[in-house]
Amino acid sequence: IISRYNKKELGFLSKMMLQKKIRFKDDAGNELTVTPGSIWGYSENRIVYINFKGSFNRVPIIGSICHFTAKVETYTEMYDPYYGYSQGMPGSEIRQFILDIETGNAMEYTIDNLQTILRRDKGLYSEFDALKKRKKKNSMFIFLRKYNENHPVYFGAE
Repeated sequence: IISRYNKKELGFLSKMMLQKKIRFKDDAGNELTVTPGSIWGYSENRIVYINFKGSFNRVPIIGSICHFTAKVETYTEMYDPYYGYSQGMPGSEIRQFILDIETGNAMEYTIDNLQTILRRDKGLYSEFDALKKRKKKNSMFIFLRKYNENHPVYFGAE
């Protein structure tokens, strides 16, 4: 990476992701430029960050199913009885998401989305599916971790 910042400084990559453009040299020595928005994610100080909806979010649970939280824009419909119309009020909230490593899809952390991934493991799926809805909701993290234990992900080192 070509930068005026000290590359050994803590948070170097985080600072780079705030720039409009990032310049770097490829293996052949060619200088290239990318925008942070085009970067899938990065790892800094053994922490992985994913670019989700335009901001980089920490991924604390890494596995076949990754879990992370992200701030998302929301609009709340408000009905004004005086004027007789509804108006969207912008806001934001923190929501939970999962990333399916096999497909690359990031989706909301819901029972249905987790269950879709669990279908790949017949034993875990049938165990999860047999639970009542309330117990499913309370057991989601347990089954996410069980799935990750049964289906480990390996990253090559260069």
